[in-house]
Amino acid sequence: MKTWKRITAVIMAAAMVWSMAGCGKGKTEEPAGDSKAEAETQSGGQTEGAANESSDKKIKIGCTFPGMVDGGLKADVKAILDLAAEALDIEVIYNSEFEVTAENTIKATENFIAAGCDGVIVCNFSEASLVKIGKVCEDSGVYWAQFFRTVGDEEVAKQLDSYKYYVGRVYEDEFGACYEMGKTMAEKGAKKVALMASQHGDLTFETRAEGYRKAFEEANVEIVKEEWDVAVDKSTDVATNILTAYPEIDGIALTGAKYAPYVIAAEENLKIDYKMLAGIDFDNTLEKMLSEGSITSIGGGHHSDALFSLLLVYNALNGAYDESAYPLDVKNNLIFINTLDDYQNYNKFMVGYDKDFQNGQTYTADEIRALSFKHNPDTTVEDIQKAASSISLQEVMDRHKDLVK
Repeated sequence: MKTWKRITAVIMAAAMVWSMAGCGKGKTEEPAGDSKAEAETQSGGQTEGAANESSDKKIKIGCTFPGMVDGGLKADVKAILDLAAEALDIEVIYNSEFEVTAENTIKATENFIAAGCDGVIVCNFSEASLVKIGKVCEDSGVYWAQFFRTVGDEEVAKQLDSYKYYVGRVYEDEFGACYEMGKTMAEKGAKKVALMASQHGDLTFETRAEGYRKAFEEANVEIVKEEWDVAVDKSTDVATNILTAYPEIDGIALTGAKYAPYVIAAEENLKIDYKMLAGIDFDNTLEKMLSEGSITSIGGGHHSDALFSLLLVYNALNGAYDESAYPLDVKNNLIFINTLDDYQNYNKFMVGYDKDFQNGQTYTADEIRALSFKHNPDTTVEDIQKAASSISLQEVMDRHKDLVK
């Protein structure tokens, strides 16, 4: 990092500790308090104090994904980032807020910069918040990248493209994922289906729905009903109404697997056989659903988004990329689980739930270093793009077959 940029970042960090306005609870005029105390400092075996006291301060990158707890996607994100911290000899710190809001994402970014972070990776829950996040990072000379999200709003994208320190974004192939799951339902015999979806107008859910529609159209599967803007707490009632009004359907395609337990509850209440179900995002009920045969296909396991985003920022800090090419674009595959065996292999090869934690991650420490410009000057952003676009459960199993016992 250039000297002037480091000086600017230090001055801004010091100023923000004393005068930064916090964004929690939507009140931007209130002070953020002790920012360092609000950012979790444990990762990669380092503490903030140790890092700040060292004359050879480790690169420090903040991750805004909230509430790193046991189980589920958040724990999987933390596991792969902790391994990356060890592999790259850097420090990763986490957002300790549990409430998922745009305000808390902005607040976490400000806290990380005040705590001396050199970079930030952002999981945003509002595209509008990205402009504020980008301005904060721009003013502080801090590189940042998104994960789990692309940008659909053209005005927001235009603003972000003007930011020098906005390295890029890593996001899932939402269309391709639902297209694959729609094909799976058709291959298993679906002829008539319903679609249960989240917010109309949300780019993520509209794209998922288009993937299903394309697969069903190609396979001559009829969508007899689309139900949008379904609230989770009303989804059992919605599913009950669909199953009652259209008893001929073979399955229900979900834009989010969060609905699956509620659809299953509706089927059990109606005392009917399980219909085919497909959706996106793993949860803690997945093993049970696969065991009882109540779910057909589910896409998820996309915790590697965060790793790729961290690598973009880390490599940018080490001078890897031409800044005129920013923002860099990385599309990540989702992992598909269709059977209980798939789920067990996922746990063993991709998320370290088996005994061999390090080799049981999607990428090993050596593989992470191979995508790092500092450790491998020949690596390019195309290597990260290729890794993201080719990842699958089988690909990881093949790559690690001699490592995982």
